[in-house]
Amino acid sequence: MLANWHIVRLGAFFNLRLIGSNGKFFHIIPHFHKSYVRRLHRKCMSSIKDRDTKPEMIVRKIVHSLGYRYRLHRKDLPGKPDLVFPRFKKVIFVHGCFWHKHMCRYGRVTPKTNAEFWSTKRESNKLRDIRNRKLLKEMGLGSLIIWECWTRNSKKSIEDKLKMYLQS
Repeated sequence: MLANWHIVRLGAFFNLRLIGSNGKFFHIIPHFHKSYVRRLHRKCMSSIKDRDTKPEMIVRKIVHSLGYRYRLHRKDLPGKPDLVFPRFKKVIFVHGCFWHKHMCRYGRVTPKTNAEFWSTKRESNKLRDIRNRKLLKEMGLGSLIIWECWTRNSKKSIEDKLKMYLQS
Protein backbone atom coordinates (compact mmCIF):
# COMPACT_ATOMS: atom_id res chain seq x y z
CA MET A 1 0.00 0.00 0.00
CA LEU A 2 1.35 3.42 -0.97
CA ALA A 3 0.99 5.68 1.99
CA ASN A 4 3.45 8.56 2.20
CA TRP A 5 4.04 11.48 -0.18
CA HIS A 6 7.06 13.64 0.49
CA ILE A 7 7.78 16.93 -1.23
CA VAL A 8 11.42 17.92 -0.97
CA ARG A 9 12.85 21.20 -2.23
CA LEU A 10 16.26 20.68 -3.86
CA GLY A 11 17.80 23.87 -5.24
CA ALA A 12 15.70 25.44 -7.97
CA PHE A 13 13.23 22.58 -8.40
CA PHE A 14 10.98 20.27 -6.40
CA ASN A 15 10.96 16.49 -6.27
CA LEU A 16 7.81 14.63 -5.42
CA ARG A 17 8.75 11.36 -3.73
CA LEU A 18 6.31 8.50 -3.47
CA ILE A 19 7.19 6.15 -0.61
CA GLY A 20 5.49 2.86 0.11
CA SER A 21 4.33 1.50 3.48
CA ASN A 22 7.52 -0.54 3.78
CA GLY A 23 9.60 2.65 3.53
CA LYS A 24 11.01 1.81 0.09
CA PHE A 25 11.46 4.60 -2.44
CA PHE A 26 9.23 4.00 -5.51
CA HIS A 27 9.19 6.94 -7.87
CA ILE A 28 10.42 10.48 -8.48
CA ILE A 29 8.29 12.92 -10.44
CA PRO A 30 10.24 16.13 -11.02
CA HIS A 31 8.31 19.38 -11.00
CA PHE A 32 10.56 22.22 -12.12
CA HIS A 33 10.16 25.81 -11.06
CA LYS A 34 9.19 28.11 -13.98
CA SER A 35 12.27 30.33 -13.68
CA TYR A 36 14.50 27.25 -13.74
CA VAL A 37 12.78 25.95 -16.88
CA ARG A 38 13.14 29.34 -18.58
CA ARG A 39 16.87 29.48 -17.78
CA LEU A 40 17.33 25.91 -18.98
CA HIS A 41 15.42 26.62 -22.21
CA ARG A 42 17.38 29.83 -22.85
CA LYS A 43 20.67 27.97 -22.33
CA CYS A 44 19.57 25.20 -24.68
CA MET A 45 18.43 27.58 -27.42
CA SER A 46 21.55 29.75 -27.16
CA SER A 47 23.73 26.69 -27.72
CA ILE A 48 22.30 26.22 -31.23
CA LYS A 49 25.03 27.31 -33.59
CA ASP A 50 24.71 29.27 -36.83
CA ARG A 51 28.02 28.08 -38.27
CA ASP A 52 30.20 24.97 -38.20
CA THR A 53 27.12 22.79 -37.75
CA LYS A 54 27.29 19.07 -38.46
CA PRO A 55 25.47 19.34 -41.84
CA GLU A 56 27.73 22.23 -42.86
CA MET A 57 30.85 20.27 -41.92
CA ILE A 58 29.65 17.30 -43.99
CA VAL A 59 29.14 19.54 -47.04
CA ARG A 60 32.52 21.23 -46.53
CA LYS A 61 34.25 17.86 -46.31
CA ILE A 62 32.62 16.67 -49.54
CA VAL A 63 33.45 19.91 -51.40
CA HIS A 64 37.05 19.78 -50.19
CA SER A 65 37.38 16.13 -51.24
CA LEU A 66 36.22 17.15 -54.73
CA GLY A 67 39.23 19.50 -54.88
CA TYR A 68 37.39 22.82 -54.55
CA ARG A 69 38.56 25.59 -52.25
CA TYR A 70 36.14 28.11 -50.81
CA ARG A 71 35.65 31.01 -48.44
CA LEU A 72 33.41 30.77 -45.37
CA HIS A 73 30.56 33.06 -44.27
CA ARG A 74 31.35 36.19 -46.28
CA LYS A 75 29.70 39.03 -44.37
CA ASP A 76 29.69 41.33 -47.39
CA LEU A 77 27.25 39.05 -49.26
CA PRO A 78 23.50 38.90 -48.60
CA GLY A 79 22.63 36.10 -46.20
CA LYS A 80 26.28 35.32 -45.29
CA PRO A 81 26.50 32.16 -47.44
CA ASP A 82 28.09 29.13 -45.78
CA LEU A 83 30.46 28.46 -48.68
CA VAL A 84 31.55 31.01 -51.27
CA PHE A 85 33.41 30.20 -54.49
CA PRO A 86 34.59 33.62 -55.76
CA ARG A 87 36.33 32.11 -58.81
CA PHE A 88 33.13 30.43 -60.00
CA LYS A 89 30.79 33.21 -58.76
CA LYS A 90 28.74 30.67 -56.81
CA VAL A 91 27.62 30.24 -53.22
CA ILE A 92 26.18 27.39 -51.18
CA PHE A 93 23.80 27.65 -48.24
CA VAL A 94 23.44 24.73 -45.83
CA HIS A 95 19.98 25.17 -44.31
CA GLY A 96 18.49 23.49 -41.27
CA CYS A 97 15.14 21.98 -42.20
CA PHE A 98 13.32 23.23 -39.10
CA TRP A 99 14.65 26.80 -39.17
CA HIS A 100 14.05 27.36 -42.89
CA LYS A 101 10.75 25.40 -43.23
CA HIS A 102 11.84 22.68 -45.63
CA MET A 103 9.02 20.45 -46.84
CA CYS A 104 10.53 17.30 -45.28
CA ARG A 105 9.36 15.72 -42.03
CA TYR A 106 11.87 17.73 -40.01
CA GLY A 107 10.76 21.04 -41.51
CA ARG A 108 7.04 20.41 -41.10
CA VAL A 109 7.30 20.09 -37.32
CA THR A 110 5.35 22.78 -35.50
CA PRO A 111 6.23 23.50 -31.87
CA LYS A 112 3.37 23.16 -29.41
CA THR A 113 4.57 25.93 -27.11
CA ASN A 114 4.62 29.51 -28.35
CA ALA A 115 3.42 28.32 -31.76
CA GLU A 116 2.55 31.76 -33.11
CA PHE A 117 6.03 33.13 -32.38
CA TRP A 118 7.75 30.15 -34.04
CA SER A 119 5.47 30.26 -37.04
CA THR A 120 6.23 33.96 -37.59
CA LYS A 121 9.96 33.44 -36.98
CA ARG A 122 10.27 30.52 -39.40
CA GLU A 123 8.18 32.22 -42.08
CA SER A 124 10.34 35.36 -41.86
CA ASN A 125 13.45 33.17 -42.24
CA LYS A 126 11.98 31.67 -45.38
CA LEU A 127 11.11 35.11 -46.84
CA ARG A 128 14.57 36.45 -45.97
CA ASP A 129 16.15 33.45 -47.77
CA ILE A 130 14.16 34.22 -50.92
CA ARG A 131 15.16 37.90 -50.73
CA ASN A 132 18.85 37.05 -50.23
CA ARG A 133 18.93 34.60 -53.14
CA LYS A 134 17.33 37.23 -55.36
CA LEU A 135 19.97 39.80 -54.32
CA LEU A 136 22.75 37.29 -54.99
CA LYS A 137 21.32 36.61 -58.46
CA GLU A 138 21.27 40.36 -59.18
CA MET A 139 24.96 40.47 -58.17
CA GLY A 140 25.71 37.75 -60.72
CA LEU A 141 26.20 34.96 -58.18
CA GLY A 142 24.59 31.55 -58.46
CA SER A 143 23.29 29.91 -55.29
CA LEU A 144 22.51 26.38 -54.17
CA ILE A 145 20.72 25.23 -51.02
CA ILE A 146 21.73 21.98 -49.37
CA TRP A 147 19.15 20.86 -46.81
CA GLU A 148 20.04 19.27 -43.48
CA CYS A 149 17.90 16.20 -44.20
CA TRP A 150 19.96 15.47 -47.33
CA THR A 151 23.10 15.19 -45.18
CA ARG A 152 21.40 12.55 -43.02
CA ASN A 153 20.80 10.32 -46.03
CA SER A 154 23.07 9.58 -48.96
CA LYS A 155 26.33 11.53 -49.09
CA LYS A 156 26.76 10.31 -52.68
CA SER A 157 23.67 12.19 -53.87
CA ILE A 158 24.98 15.40 -52.27
CA GLU A 159 28.33 14.84 -53.95
CA ASP A 160 26.61 14.44 -57.33
CA LYS A 161 24.56 17.63 -56.82
CA LEU A 162 27.65 19.58 -55.80
CA LYS A 163 29.63 18.31 -58.80
CA MET A 164 26.85 19.29 -61.20
CA TYR A 165 26.43 22.71 -59.59
CA LEU A 166 30.11 23.61 -59.41
CA GLN A 167 30.97 22.34 -62.89
CA SER A 168 28.10 24.13 -64.63
